[in-house]
This record gives sequence, structure tokens and C-alpha cells, in this order.
Amino acid sequence: MIVPMLALVVVLAQPVVAGTNYVVSVVYERAGDDFSVRFVLSGPPTAYSATRDGDEILVRIEAQALPGLSLPAPSGPVRALAFGEAPGFSVRLALGEIRTHEFVRESASLRLLLKKRGEATAPSPTPTPVLEVTATPSLSPSPSPTPDTVRDAETADLYRRLFPTSNDPTSVGPVGDTSTEVGSPENWYSDFSFLGFQARPWVSVSYADGQTTQVQTNTVSGDSYWVIQPNLGLGFSPPFGGGRLGQWRVNYTTRFRRMLNFNLPRLASHFLDVGVDQPVGALGSIYGTYHFSKGVLETDEIDPGREYGIGLNRVLDTSLERFRRNTLGLGLRFDFVADTQVDVSVSQTRVRYGNDPGEEQFAFGERAFFDYDARTLNASLRRQLGESRFLGLLFGVHDTPAQTERTQAQGRGYSYGATFDGEIAALTTGRLQFGYRTQKNPNAGEGGRDYKDITYGAQIARELGSDTTLGLSADRALYLSAYQDNGFYVADSLRADLAKRLPYAVYLRGSFGLQSNSYKASPQFSEATGTFILRKDKLQTWTIGLTRRVTEWAFLRFDYTAERRNSNLDRFDIKSRSITFQLGLGFFGKGNPQAAPSW
Repeated sequence: MIVPMLALVVVLAQPVVAGTNYVVSVVYERAGDDFSVRFVLSGPPTAYSATRDGDEILVRIEAQALPGLSLPAPSGPVRALAFGEAPGFSVRLALGEIRTHEFVRESASLRLLLKKRGEATAPSPTPTPVLEVTATPSLSPSPSPTPDTVRDAETADLYRRLFPTSNDPTSVGPVGDTSTEVGSPENWYSDFSFLGFQARPWVSVSYADGQTTQVQTNTVSGDSYWVIQPNLGLGFSPPFGGGRLGQWRVNYTTRFRRMLNFNLPRLASHFLDVGVDQPVGALGSIYGTYHFSKGVLETDEIDPGREYGIGLNRVLDTSLERFRRNTLGLGLRFDFVADTQVDVSVSQTRVRYGNDPGEEQFAFGERAFFDYDARTLNASLRRQLGESRFLGLLFGVHDTPAQTERTQAQGRGYSYGATFDGEIAALTTGRLQFGYRTQKNPNAGEGGRDYKDITYGAQIARELGSDTTLGLSADRALYLSAYQDNGFYVADSLRADLAKRLPYAVYLRGSFGLQSNSYKASPQFSEATGTFILRKDKLQTWTIGLTRRVTEWAFLRFDYTAERRNSNLDRFDIKSRSITFQLGLGFFGKGNPQAAPSW
């Protein structure tokens, strides 16, 4: 408290410019083996970064040096300290010993933590890919980092790391790293380089133990098995955009499962992701994504609302079969007028569900899902408000053409909305969305042919001290349905995530989620009430995980997950739990700390 108060007095005594953020003091701090360099500012920090250059660390902060500011004499692991080049505030730190670095953002200061190698931040393993077939429109992938966009990278980065997306289903990365290195041009994809490419070569070995209980019949089934997952990713930055670097990446991973008792076809899963974000002169940027997946157990790939499956499990009288999914997206982003950006994108998803010839013995009862094609068009108009806030208008078209297997799924919908994203309050960032959604499915059952209602979405991240982050998210989405004569169902979800650093470089991650799935057609007779009712499911999920970095290229992880679906139709009631132990070896690059274990 004393340092910020003294810094404020100094600021008030200097001939500074109103509205400008200043670095008013640079001080050293030591706590045991930990050493840090604190940069005290006159206001809340916005954009900042710390990048390694040989044995030096280059610190950049979007602020100006207070007139007359001097740097402290070298101390501890810092053997030299000097001002860097303009624009903005920059400092070069030369280290006398090898240490990892991490930025911690506080209300009116930034701390650069210099840690010994054994305390490196821990990565986390692979998230399960998720697809929202008929969801509300969302902002397109982040633009390539340039001097104009780096200043808001830190604001958006925190809740991107807290809430996983389907853009990169094979990413792994550090927990608790609040710096903007993820978006810096030097190492936006990975810290590890090979032949001029940023690379993510790694492999993980997991042991999974799961158990499922069918509540209505009190039938318990379980299995335990091993998962071997190799991964290879490459990223590079071609300078095609008139001095602005693009971001190109390709990533492939597969999961081999051994020693299973499941009566399912071959259980190897494959994922391929390609992404391009390329500036084109002064016009703006073009971008594209391609995602391919093939498997059996990763039901979230084709059924993100979990209509039939929960994790490894499914309703008793349905069978899981092989799926193949291809998703291609293309977009254009350009500056419309001052501080206003237009973004237009289209995407198409093709899903084929069913076992290969000769695998008929694995199918029984009702099919859990079906073949479908889905197409979307998203457009947004986004305007900057101040340094780190953005207001946008959204429009989306969601089209499901005629389906051979399920005519009920054929339909088209429109969404309209407004979004606000950026810094909501001190140490709090997020994205808020509110709008209106329509949907027409002419071949669905009575009551489910026409839908009109509000839609919403929220992602909020709050820093609770230097080593704890809390995230909250909520949304309403429409998903394709394989149940009776429904063409879609409405899912309202709420989720909380917590990430905390514990002693001995152990990282704790926990989450709790609630979801309600509502159906509009095909009422069924309920023995409990003696009447016909529309299906409604309530899903609960909670997870807890511990991760510890063993070396720079190895980590250990433990995860426990429990899930339950409570339906007003008893045959859909199910609960499950799973335990996973995982060892990862390799170079993990940049990624998402809240990923699910790679079961």
C-alpha cells in the first residue's frame, strides 16, 4: 500500500498529460526464493508483455515513463536493467541465471515474477472439441496481433483461457499466466521452434477409470483402460501483409485406447485442425479454419448439448456408433470507419454417423444420433469504446438443409443481437451478449415448428489475487435433436471455473456446471404424473483437477469428474463418474488451462 501511495504523490507533482497512464516507479521485491520486479502505474494496466530475447527479457507496457523516472541498481538475478526503445514504456532485463518469467496484473501495478526452472507454470492436457450446430452467433477468431490490436489482447486473453473453445481442440498451455505472450507476434503459437516453425510435439499417457449407473434399472457398469495420445503441431507467420505477420497453424492428434471392455468398434480417435489468419495490406485480414474429427466416444463433437450421451456413456437402449465430422469456415475482417471493424464469416459442417460395413454387431436398439449438414453465416459490426472496451452488433443465419434420415431437423433460423466485451471493472474482464433468436422447422412435430425467444451469453473472468482466477459463463443455445419429432431443443447453461496456484507449484482447477434441455414437441406419458409431458432434462457436472509441472517438458495431472442427468422421463436418468491420471511429455506451446482431460 505504501509504494502505490507514494507513487501517486509523485505523479501529482509532475507535469503529466491528463488521461495518460504512467510508470511511476520500478522496485524489486523478494519473498524466499521468489524474486520479482514491480512496475507501479498511475492507473490500471491495460496491455503489456514480457518476451525472452536470449538471456534478456524485454518488458513492454502500454504507458509512458514518468518524467525523471530512474531504474534501480541491479540486484538478485537481475545483473543489468536498461530502458528499451519507444514507443511506449519498455525495459530490458539481463539475467545472471536462468529463470522463467511470468507477469501478474494487479489493480495499479504489474509484477514480473522471476522463478527458478523447477517452478515453471504447468500445462494442462487436451480439451474435448465442441460444436454448436445452431447456436447464436459469436465473434470470429481474434485478428493477427499488430500494434493497433496488441493493447486489447490482455483484456480478452483471460476469459479466452478460462472458457475453452473448439478453435483448437488439441491445445495445452500454462495455468495462471496472465501475460500477453499468447498474442505476441514472436511466439503466438508455441515457445518451441523447429526449422523456423513454432512447434508443439508432445505425447501423453493416461489411465482412465469410469463407472456409469442407469438410475431407472439401477444397472452399474464400469471400465478402466489406457489412452496414448501423440500430437504434432506447427505454426508459422508469413509476412504477406505489408509488414504485418500472419498466423498459420496445423495440428494433428490421435488417441489410442487399450485394454477396454466396451462393446464398441475400433476406439482410436483422430483430430486435425488447420487455421489461417492473414492480413492483406491495408484492407484487413482473411481467415479460415478447418476441423476434422473421427471417433466414437467424443460425443460432444456431434451432440454438444448431450441429448443422449454423458462423457463416455449413453442411455441404456441406444448404441454409440462411429462418427466423422468436417467443418470448414472462411471469413473476412476489415476496418469500416475509424475504430469500427466489420467481420463476415461463413461455415459448413458435415456429420456422418454410423459404423463401417462389418461392424453391425456393435449396433443395438435406438441410434443415438444421425447424419446432418449445417451451414451458418455470421456478421458483426464492432466498435472500440475507449482503450479496452468494444461494442458490437451481431447477425446470424443458421441453416440445416433437407436431411434424408431426419426430416424433422430441416430448418432455418436467424439471430440478432448486441455484444459488449472488454474490461468490465478493475481485474474483471468479460463478454456479454443479448439478442433475439428465431427458428422454423416445418417437418417437426406440433409445438416444435416455430420458435421465437430471447438469447443471451456471458463470459466473465475475475482475478482474485495474484494466483487465483474465477470464471463465470452462461448462455442459451439451440441444438439439433434426434429425439422423437423434435428438430431442435433449447439448452440453458451456467458454469463456474476456478484456477488457483497451490504450494509446491501445484495447480488446482475446478468447475461446476448446470444445464437445462427443453423440448417443444412429442409429449410422452409419465407414470409419475399420470399425464403427457414434454421432455425436460437437468444436467449437473463438476470436476476437480490437480496439475504439477515436473520439468519444462513434463507434467503430471489428476482429474475427477462426476455427471448426472435428471429427466422428467425416467429412462433418460443417468449418472457417471471418472478418474484420470495423466503424464505428458514434450513441448506444449500456448493453450487453454481449463481443458478437459483427454479420456
